[in-house]
Amino acid sequence: MPESLSPELVALRDRIRAFVEEDLRPLEAGIEEEGPVPEEVRRRVRDRSKELGLFGMTQPAEFGGTEAGPLAMTVARETLAAGNTPLARFVFGPDPGLLRRAEGD
Repeated sequence: MPESLSPELVALRDRIRAFVEEDLRPLEAGIEEEGPVPEEVRRRVRDRSKELGLFGMTQPAEFGGTEAGPLAMTVARETLAAGNTPLARFVFGPDPGLLRRAEGD
C-alpha cells in the first residue's frame, strides 16, 4: 500500500495488523481454512471487531454502522486479506444491501 495514506488510514491499517496478530492468530488453532468455525470463536472475533470499530465499517449510519468510505474499506480489506486468516470472514458486519432487504426495501 502506498505510504501516502493519511494518518487516519495508516492508523486503521496498523490497528488491523495488530488485530490479526494479537487476536485472530491465537483463535486459529485447530481451524481449517474451509472448515466449520465454532460459534464461540465467531463470537469472540465479532466482539473484538466491534471493540476496534471494524464490524460496523460496512454498515450505513442508519443501521448503527460507521459507513466507512471506499478508501478506508480498501485499506481495511487489503490489510485483513494480507493477514491470510480463515477468521477474516467474521470481522465485518452485514453489508448495506443485506440490511436494507431485511428492512423491506
